[in-house]
Amino acid sequence: MDFQQIPGIVAYEESANLSAIEPHAQIFYEMDCSERMIRRLSTSMHVNGRSGFDSKPSDWEYVPPEGNAATLLKLLCRSP
Repeated sequence: MDFQQIPGIVAYEESANLSAIEPHAQIFYEMDCSERMIRRLSTSMHVNGRSGFDSKPSDWEYVPPEGNAATLLKLLCRSP
């Protein structure tokens, strides 16, 4: 992902927030930018009329060089 792609990603996220489509899952994360680490704080799932919620935080994990967590890190954290 480069600097020119970031506005598009943010626009997709904003569109998802405005849409009438309900998400199947909501996951809240906490990030430690200086250590490049992430943990899940809570997860809420809605599938086939059934719901589940997990509010137990996960352990801290290092952000891999690629993937969704790496994209979040690039969007939310300043580069050293």
